[in-house]
Amino acid sequence: MLKRIKGAFQSFKNWINIKRGLGLGVLALILFSILSRGGGASQVPENFVPTYSVQAISTFETQSAFIETSGIVESLAQVDLRSETSAPVRSVYVTIGQSVVKGQTLIEFERADLDAQLAQASAGVDRAYASLQAQKIGAREEDLEQARLAVEQAEASLNQAIASRDQIRIQQDTAIRNIEQNIDNTYESSVQAAAASLDAAIDALVFISDYQKTYFSCLQSICYAIRDPKADAIYSLYGVRDAGFWSTPSILNLSGGVEADITFLESMDEIDGVLVREVLERLESGLTDIATSLDALRSGFSHPVAAGSSAADISATDVKRGAINGSISEVQGTQTALDAAEGGTIGEGEPQSLEDAKQTRDAALRSADSLILVQEAALKSATARLSTIETGARAVDLAPFEASVREAEAAYALLASRLRTVVITAPFDGVVATLPARVGEPVAPGQIIASVVNAAGFEVKTYVSADEARQISVHSRVFVNETEEAVITYISPRIDPATGKVEVRVALTGNADFTIGEFLPVAISIRESSTLAILLPLEAVRFEAGRNLVYTVVDGRAASIEVETGAIRGTAIEVSAVDSSLEILTSARGIEEGQEVTLN
Repeated sequence: MLKRIKGAFQSFKNWINIKRGLGLGVLALILFSILSRGGGASQVPENFVPTYSVQAISTFETQSAFIETSGIVESLAQVDLRSETSAPVRSVYVTIGQSVVKGQTLIEFERADLDAQLAQASAGVDRAYASLQAQKIGAREEDLEQARLAVEQAEASLNQAIASRDQIRIQQDTAIRNIEQNIDNTYESSVQAAAASLDAAIDALVFISDYQKTYFSCLQSICYAIRDPKADAIYSLYGVRDAGFWSTPSILNLSGGVEADITFLESMDEIDGVLVREVLERLESGLTDIATSLDALRSGFSHPVAAGSSAADISATDVKRGAINGSISEVQGTQTALDAAEGGTIGEGEPQSLEDAKQTRDAALRSADSLILVQEAALKSATARLSTIETGARAVDLAPFEASVREAEAAYALLASRLRTVVITAPFDGVVATLPARVGEPVAPGQIIASVVNAAGFEVKTYVSADEARQISVHSRVFVNETEEAVITYISPRIDPATGKVEVRVALTGNADFTIGEFLPVAISIRESSTLAILLPLEAVRFEAGRNLVYTVVDGRAASIEVETGAIRGTAIEVSAVDSSLEILTSARGIEEGQEVTLN
């Protein structure tokens, strides 16, 4: 076992050294071998017998190798703090790069409504407690009248809170429906605009094709200046290549591409906003290329090849160019309208504007429901007090009033729990990494307002191929920056679509000083192989034209053995087809076949 561990570590060292002068090292060894048999040999005394060391091939066997990659340093703990409410920022208490401790206040939102509700809830607690005390003391006639009035007021406040919540729901649902209708209308008008722009594009392509046939089906540069952007436009619109010289009938027979997408969109009950965006982008690209081709056509009328053209041809081209300009403007305006309707993006399956509206509605309803709970508790407390006053105070009657106090306190605690949504604190000791929140600016639920990183713990995120991922596990040995030992904490079960590789996360276990965002080399040991590899020192192999040799000693003289070589790993090289029990010279420098040698 010790021998295998040493072999694995030596393989890792060889892997690390592969970046350090590998090509120069091999070249130097070859040159040394040549010089040793050439002019340098004349300086060795005639009776000199060199002394060499031998070592068994088996000592160079190894079952380990390392995968070389690189990765970026990230914090082990990095949290994006997101708003849970919709309110303006009242105060920002930290700056980017500032060290913070767990629980430290970072940001505070405007909270006038919440403070008012808390004040009401606090008053409810006071009323419930006062009612309990009154029952303990005993009731008077004026207390009975006040209790009845308190019940009426509590009922009115509860009804008002319920009506307010219903009104909020109606208003917010109406706003959401308006946004949905605006999005649907914008999608429909976008599809109509796309269809009209495609008709203009086809009309312009036919116009260009007719003049190509008449004047510009040549091999001169002006003809190519008309042809190439026309070909690009057809590719953008229909996905057909090399159609720059196509005639009008061929243009009119084109199908599929943007035209098929528009037909599909027109048939949909709910239009796909992402596909609409793609269609408009391809249309804008195609129209821009058509405009370029028309500009070249306009210029081409001044060339000798178009000597038969007239002022009417130039005028017609100008009119067509103006129509294409109008279509480009319409497509761009449609894209701007989409941005406004969708709120700038589509996320989690629906436009951002709709998502924001739903989050605003839910937040408003939660606030209204909290107020209803407070009013229900107040009504229950007032009703219980009135009932007790009317029936007379008894010891058994104190229990409901005590319960009312607890309920009022619970309602207050429920509102107080919302303080965490308006006062943002550090989740752990760390450093403020980003701070997009600005005093006075409103934020929406889910918006990132700050991020905190743990600067004391690091990990490296790297990527390996799928084949390499199958050769490693969380138990594989890992070295970062050549010497820093690390531990694999995560191997992704899927291939990352952006990189085409498998993500691997490595936790740094030492105390080395790293910087977040820094790129470092990573070496990961592969799982043990069922076949042994032999890694010989480069200096033990002589590289000659057409063959590679190692040397053993037979009857006191050097005897060469031809070997098959493989990959070079640092200062070592893989060899095969060698008897593992064979002893070889650890250095082939200056050795000649049959040369007498002395072993030390």
